[in-house]
Amino acid sequence: MLVWFGLGWFALHVVISSRAVAWWGGHSFGPRILSDVSVALVLLIILLWHHAQDRLSLSQKKLTVAVFLLLGAGGIYINSYQGLYNRHTGRWNVYTEPTATPPFKGLGDMFNWRYAQFLASSQRLCLIQSERMETIIAWDMTLLPYEWGTPIAYDGDTHANFRDAARKNYTRLMSPEVNETRADDHETKVGELATFLPVVLVPDTRQNQGLFIGWSVVEENANFRWSECETARIILQVNDIDTTEDYLLILKAGAFGQQRITVLVNGQPVGEWTFVEPKSSPETAVFQFGGTLLQPNAQNEVTFEIPNAAYAGKADQRRLGLAYYEMRIYPIAGYPPKPEPAAPAESAYP
Repeated sequence: MLVWFGLGWFALHVVISSRAVAWWGGHSFGPRILSDVSVALVLLIILLWHHAQDRLSLSQKKLTVAVFLLLGAGGIYINSYQGLYNRHTGRWNVYTEPTATPPFKGLGDMFNWRYAQFLASSQRLCLIQSERMETIIAWDMTLLPYEWGTPIAYDGDTHANFRDAARKNYTRLMSPEVNETRADDHETKVGELATFLPVVLVPDTRQNQGLFIGWSVVEENANFRWSECETARIILQVNDIDTTEDYLLILKAGAFGQQRITVLVNGQPVGEWTFVEPKSSPETAVFQFGGTLLQPNAQNEVTFEIPNAAYAGKADQRRLGLAYYEMRIYPIAGYPPKPEPAAPAESAYP
């Protein structure tokens, strides 16, 4: 009787929890909504062991105990060390999506063992970010055509924050003000929600100068953003290119300690630079490369390899390297840019 009670408890709890809107439990470590079934599982283990004692040989009992202790030790490690002291498991909630929405397929990140939360690390979070953004780029990503000499600022992708865009539009759609205009037409509301949400997850990006991959969000009350991966990238759309001409890439950045970086354009190294200035005192690095490295009428990639990126501290476990302020690219024939002619002074007399 107790066995059926335990099994029914477990099954009913899973069914009820899975029907919730936020069935994954929101930002947390592990399936916190299922924590109440722990009592049922303990009850089932006790009953199972009591029933098996008279049916197992001594060697089978030893093997069963060894497996139980091994799994228990793994559980203690995951929930004690990883859950309490590995801050990347908390950051993991920001990098993943519980459900698959276009352009993503499958069951979502919760069921992707490569993205398992208890395995979260700085490198794995960078991998998740990179793979998700590459999927979005391949699906539909339109950037502003880059104009030579225009600064790609630290906040040049403000319209590519897919999670915030989805959350804000979802909140607006479900607000009382919006719902009142629909009266009691429940089917219309559900239909609009179903077709609306996939769209806002990939908003119009034509206002973006570039797409940042491997970078943190813009620092609060600051005019820069940190790289948080050993490889950070900026994707930009380049149309008109003279492949016979050389170009200059001018990077304005600070550093977390001393950082030696390698810069690549579409996978080809174009130079190295050692940044020694702190984030509050940016310096300017200049790299020259041939136009043959650029791809006309296509998305081009500038990559920064930062092997000496280091953890900021216990409270901030990002691997910080470059404090990015801006980047410009010039045809070498057009650098330095010519100042615009001053407007003629207006005469005081007619």
